[in-house]
Amino acid sequence: MGYAVKEIYFTLQGEGAHSGRPAVFCRFTGCNLWSGRHRDRSKAVCPFCDTDFVGTDGPGGGRFDTAEQLAQAVAAVWSRHVRTDTQRFVVCTGGEPLLQLDQPAVRALHDHGFTVAVETNGTILPPEDIDWICVSPKAHADLVVRRGDELKLVYPQAGVSPEDFVDLPFQHFFLQPLDGTDLAENLRGAIRYCLRHPPWRLSIQMHKMLGFHENATITDAYRVAFVPWPGSNQDHDYDPSGRYLYQTQDANAACNIDAVQRTQVAAGITSP
Repeated sequence: MGYAVKEIYFTLQGEGAHSGRPAVFCRFTGCNLWSGRHRDRSKAVCPFCDTDFVGTDGPGGGRFDTAEQLAQAVAAVWSRHVRTDTQRFVVCTGGEPLLQLDQPAVRALHDHGFTVAVETNGTILPPEDIDWICVSPKAHADLVVRRGDELKLVYPQAGVSPEDFVDLPFQHFFLQPLDGTDLAENLRGAIRYCLRHPPWRLSIQMHKMLGFHENATITDAYRVAFVPWPGSNQDHDYDPSGRYLYQTQDANAACNIDAVQRTQVAAGITSP
């Protein structure tokens, strides 16, 4: 089968148990819970989705006829940024990656030396031999992947509760505060819940806090990383389309950061 990919890019994993780990992200197009188009957001199972997975026009995106072609593209992005071929790590995400990620693709990525992780909504059974399975359940969506390495719940979510999942056989359980204009309150709520309910841990989307833009340096990143949460007395505009404007004390350091640019996480690294 062929593969339609929105983007392939190098960054640090910003969420969950592998937070801070260098990775190539391979974002597949399409999702089985909504179209990804803003006109359909109000009807989506997960209207809070912050990801653009429509089309193949992102950095490194395209259509790949074979699993080997896809794996070569992922490997090329890694090699462009990392001098060693050890500890290669790819995160297959979406949309819903399991609409496309199959056994030949997993095998080809393994052949190129990658540990293969998948981030899924848990409604489609995964192929064998995936090394790390992260399930992010959604309210009103049937959960069929009921075991794995990591369960990450966006919190709060109407119609679903952490108690619904805590007895499932996962190694790690994370609460991720729901992004948006109520982020500050959602963060406080997630912290309170984690403090009172082990084994739940907090996942805070590190990549959004760091906010790297395309030509960012480490200094730029630190300027942006410590802006207050929404609702503070410092300018911080939130745009539900997924774009953020961070206004720092240095007006020249204001960064308009889109979903890919804000994940560039090392000095001198630019979008592939």
